[in-house]
Amino acid sequence: MYTYLKFGLPRVFPPNAGSQRSHNRQMGGPGGGRGRVNRGYRESQPIGGASSGYDSSDNETTRGRVPPNLRKFRSESDFRQLGVVPTSRPSSRAHGNIPLAALKQANSRASIAGTHLNHHAPNSRHYGNRSHSEADLLGPDTYDYDSRLYAPSRARSDQVLLSRRQSPLGLVYPNIQVHSLDVSPGVRGVSLQAKAGDLFAIMATSQKEGTALTEALAGLRDRLAGEILVNGQHITQRGLRDLCGYVPAPDRAALDPRMSVQSTLSFHASLRGPIDRSDLKERIDILIEDLGLTAVRTANVSRLTHSERQRLSVACQLLTQASVLVLDQATTSMDIFDTFFLVEYLRQWCSSGRIVIMTLQPPTFEILSMCSGVLLLSGGRTVFSGSRSDLPRHMGTLGYPCPPFKNPADYYLDLVTLDDLSAAAMLESSARIDSLASAWEQVNAELPIGAPPAAMPNFTKRAGAFKQITTLCKRYIVYKQPGSLLSWISRLIAAAVLSLCIGCIFWDVPATDPQLLQNDRLGYHHCIMAVAFWPLLLLTIRDLHEDREHAEREIALRLYSRPLYIIVQSVLSVMPSLCIWLAYLLPAHSMAGLYSYTTSSDRGIYIYMGYMLLYLMAIQALALFAAHFFSAKTNASVFTGLIMLAVSSVGGYSIHAASIPTFWTWVQVVSPERWLLPVLAEDEYSAETIANTAGLQLCRNKQVQHQEIIVQQPCPPPNGTQILADHLLLPRDHALDPKNMHEATIIGLCVAACLLFVLAFVAFSANTWRLFTRKKRSARER
Repeated sequence: MYTYLKFGLPRVFPPNAGSQRSHNRQMGGPGGGRGRVNRGYRESQPIGGASSGYDSSDNETTRGRVPPNLRKFRSESDFRQLGVVPTSRPSSRAHGNIPLAALKQANSRASIAGTHLNHHAPNSRHYGNRSHSEADLLGPDTYDYDSRLYAPSRARSDQVLLSRRQSPLGLVYPNIQVHSLDVSPGVRGVSLQAKAGDLFAIMATSQKEGTALTEALAGLRDRLAGEILVNGQHITQRGLRDLCGYVPAPDRAALDPRMSVQSTLSFHASLRGPIDRSDLKERIDILIEDLGLTAVRTANVSRLTHSERQRLSVACQLLTQASVLVLDQATTSMDIFDTFFLVEYLRQWCSSGRIVIMTLQPPTFEILSMCSGVLLLSGGRTVFSGSRSDLPRHMGTLGYPCPPFKNPADYYLDLVTLDDLSAAAMLESSARIDSLASAWEQVNAELPIGAPPAAMPNFTKRAGAFKQITTLCKRYIVYKQPGSLLSWISRLIAAAVLSLCIGCIFWDVPATDPQLLQNDRLGYHHCIMAVAFWPLLLLTIRDLHEDREHAEREIALRLYSRPLYIIVQSVLSVMPSLCIWLAYLLPAHSMAGLYSYTTSSDRGIYIYMGYMLLYLMAIQALALFAAHFFSAKTNASVFTGLIMLAVSSVGGYSIHAASIPTFWTWVQVVSPERWLLPVLAEDEYSAETIANTAGLQLCRNKQVQHQEIIVQQPCPPPNGTQILADHLLLPRDHALDPKNMHEATIIGLCVAACLLFVLAFVAFSANTWRLFTRKKRSARER
């Protein structure tokens, strides 16, 4: 809370202010050490639970010390309303009300706020004659974070000082330098430099430009030109990925909504975490508390607020202990208090010898004053890059000083934004932007001297293949529960309901059609194999697409590989899918009464279930391929429907085999229904089955006169072989192997399922979604 007072803001409690630990616990620093973390949380629970709140009446640190004519910790705007000219900085006003004991605490927010307050003692320079421009506060007279890097305060811990290695020339390491970087789309000639302890802000007029630049800095996007040096050494794209932690934009955050906060952090830490994992659980607990996630620790990500999801994304990357943290749109759609809390936390985190580079759009004056460096982009060109305190000075020399009472971030970002409301405004703004960018290019025509080479910072640890497999299995079995279990149960219930509906339609088929006149047996098999399973297939495609969307975000962060993901996903879904298909087959088959009049053993039911499970798993493999090939659920469903319509039309029931056109007869060879229907019909129309079902029926056409009495004789059993011959379903008409249709059908179904899985594996590994995504992006840009 003292950080807020330092910048002249009202009293604001961070999230989860009621959860407080001792001040002597510290976060991890480089090399296994621990730096300072956010402390000084309020003892009592604030109003609103876990959200930030403003409290202007209660202050346990200043009770009895506030002057009666002054409201507690007022902001700069409060003094303007009272017409009072301040004689000191807002932070110095707050300093007089901070207890001495709190200032002496090494890790408290009071000590952080009071680190620089001694520079503004009553005997030092006063600000009574300062100009009315807020940009003046960005000048060298204010507390500059750049100076802290070379002359740290005694309040800092020795761990922080040791983590910052300095070269003979005084440069602080780690150090990152970017020279003339070109990135698609539209970012060209960007240069910047950041060192240990810097919180570097990227302010771009277009979000896609900021995203492209941050992804290039994190090694997730190819750079067209330019070079990136870390500690004076050239680094490859893969090296950047292993060195930097990357927090993507909120709409691309790698957070599974069915996982809890605790499970999400454990999952990310298992795949990419610190080298020393001895105290990993403690680190997770510290991050959860410090980032205000204690109240939602066991809640699913889908129940979190936007600010909580953003803080969780940041926490996942802080666990990696990366030397450079890159954030894209981390504060988008967040309110001022949550934004201030997150940026201040990152500022303290990087003060332990790390670098934070983040996009801000646009920051408030207080947040801008927390940044040590600024990069101003417009149309992909650099307008300014350097120290935050040099921004007003540079723009002022070009004839654009910040007006009084104006936020410099808002003013300068508006100044370099293209105005397309009218043709005249567009010409004027484009000429202004071009002149500002050209002026900066002239000032920085020569490349800066690279930093002296030094040892590279510690790279993050990534999980191997075996660890990735075990972590993915643990996510499906443990982390995503009970969400995954409920999803499978819902599909199981849907399968059972569909089976009951089919059983009601085809109730007791042998009793209703003993003479084989209505083809109910073949109709039942066709309904099971081509019609009734569609709701289950659509649910499967939906679930696959949801899992795929979350997996793409995690794969983009290089948490695991594509082949391992689809293999684990497919293997773990086999047993639940078999249970679902059994629930789809058993009730309907029992209610239809098939094989119920057979005198032999129950071997027929097991054979039927085995064949049908192979067939349905092959159909599910087709849905798996479609879901991984197409980027939209609708396209995948339509493709699967067209394929099933084509192969089922020649299956032997919808269209008579003799009526199929010559050019379409080849489809019978690849139709699983055409393979399987003769095998099922063979037992269904066997002489034994028909004799048992038709022997109890009396035939009205068989009336014999016996001793002047007319006797009704039983009907002769119908000829099942003739029925199969009429439909061309005899073994000799089998599409694969007329001599041994049973083995040929089993082999054909297994080969079809494996082939479709291989196609799905190739489609996912090759990331065919990129083709559709690029087309959509090009259409939107046009």
